Amino acid sequence: MHPGLLYLILGGIAAVIGMVLLPIGVAQWTRAPSTVVPAGAVISSDKLQADAIKTSQEIIVFITERQRHEPQQSDYSSWDIWTTELIRYSGDTKNMYSEKFGGNVSYLKEQFQKWGLSHPDLDQLCIDPTNYIVMRNGAIALNLLARQLIPQQ
Repeated sequence: MHPGLLYLILGGIAAVIGMVLLPIGVAQWTRAPSTVVPAGAVISSDKLQADAIKTSQEIIVFITERQRHEPQQSDYSSWDIWTTELIRYSGDTKNMYSEKFGGNVSYLKEQFQKWGLSHPDLDQLCIDPTNYIVMRNGAIALNLLARQLIPQQ
């Protein structure tokens, strides 16, 4: 099979997956956060720091577990079957991330902004948790922002 044709097919599969799965991800990201804070209120730096560090650690564990079970090329009889399975697994990972962390990460990002803190990797994670690199960098950004907060006495 010609490499250009393969890229065209994979691009088409990715587009279809995106059109089907994007609405699911958006719906998950718009869920209410577990902590209810009055509109416009800022949570304490201590709570924000604890929540962000905990979420960051949970995302890293999630990524590590997903990578551990990722389809390996040696497990499949052909490259085509393996790439198809890898695309499916990647979409599942993105959906699982969105369901488990999307709303909370967006909420934490909003709270950091109220404290005057932001990070481009966290922004990217909230826009589109495309892959493990974006997820890992976003988790690290959460942790970095949390450590910039001054604890309240």
